[in-house]
Amino acid sequence: MAKKRKDKDKLKKAKKKLSKKTELKKKKKSKKKQNKKLQDKKVKKNKQKSELAKGNIATKEETSETEMSKLDTLKDASAKKTVLATAMAKDDAAVVVKQEPPESIKGESTTMTEETISPEQQELNEALTKLGNAFITEHWPKLRASGDTHPERAYQWPGKEDETIMICVFKGQHIEEAFHRHDFFFLNFAYQGDYGALSYTQDNYIKVKENECYIGQPYTGYALQGDSKEDIIIIGVLIQKEAFFKTFFPILAADQKVFNFFLEPQNNEFSENFIHLHFEKPNYVRRLLELMVLEFAESEEDTQAILQPLVAALLLGVAREQKAQQQAADSSTSSSLIDQIMQYISTHVDSVSLKQMAAELAYHPNYISNLIRQETGQSFSEIVSSHRMDRAASLLRGTDLSIEMIAGMLGYSNTSNFYKAFKKHFNTSPRSYIDK
Repeated sequence: MAKKRKDKDKLKKAKKKLSKKTELKKKKKSKKKQNKKLQDKKVKKNKQKSELAKGNIATKEETSETEMSKLDTLKDASAKKTVLATAMAKDDAAVVVKQEPPESIKGESTTMTEETISPEQQELNEALTKLGNAFITEHWPKLRASGDTHPERAYQWPGKEDETIMICVFKGQHIEEAFHRHDFFFLNFAYQGDYGALSYTQDNYIKVKENECYIGQPYTGYALQGDSKEDIIIIGVLIQKEAFFKTFFPILAADQKVFNFFLEPQNNEFSENFIHLHFEKPNYVRRLLELMVLEFAESEEDTQAILQPLVAALLLGVAREQKAQQQAADSSTSSSLIDQIMQYISTHVDSVSLKQMAAELAYHPNYISNLIRQETGQSFSEIVSSHRMDRAASLLRGTDLSIEMIAGMLGYSNTSNFYKAFKKHFNTSPRSYIDK
């Protein structure tokens, strides 16, 4: 019995041992199978990488040949400034080739690609092109020049009946306008590039450089010339003569030189004066003109109302720049104190005071007052009144401005004081002076 039990235990142990061996064999077989799969996968992946690398090398060679072929077609060797940037990605060894546009191509103008132009710049470019095309086909009605002494071509206001301001644009590589005259004020600004202007006579050549302007009076002789490999862009602001004196002249009359320039056409039909001005800081002028171009290109019902303050700001900027340049020129030349005093009175005739002038010239008011009387035989008040009355006479005869408006422009807050001063100076009333 005991022997039978012992044999039974041995059998159990043998079965258990056999079971463990069988399980171990299965695990080894499974592990071997997994290792084989991993190895096959690795071989397959390496094969794919090898094929991909071969394809990329071929692509790189093909791309390089294509890009170099494109570069060889450029006209100017100096324009072949191409950047080829190659980057290998971490996982797939991809090759990236980038060609940037050349800085310039001989014989062709440089323009920004669509990707680099902002929507605002694109809108401005379209407006400039639109007005440039309109300028080419614009109908400019002719006037008959009076007499044989001025046989040049003359043009009348080209705008619509309700337009007092026009914005014109010339855009092109060649411009040649015949010598002519017109019956309106104009300001031409060299927005891009330089051009030549003929003024006064047909052989008086003026170079108008980029960021400079040329301002002409009604009936001023004028012509344009220009050639460039790139587009010349000239933005012109045209102002009807009658509207100018009603709307813009009052705010410009404080400066004597500006006053004389804009008023002269009223006294001399064929004035030949012009203003050629360089802007040290042209950005504000450029922004104003750009706004005018955008507005006039669309021409809505309220366009004229919007243009008026923009043109006023432009003209005030012109007056300020001219005054600054004149002061710089005056300071570079030696001038006597009495000349400085008379210039100051002329420039600030609407608001001048003895105390303020003396402070700016760094002298005591009593010294200034005595010097004026000693040099001129008149008092400070008499000098100021004389300047105001001379200007009042020009305005009454040369414009359609009301007496009240003229009085205000000359610094009289009370119209009755203006009447008294005018009658004392001319021995007649302003109304009678106009009717003479």
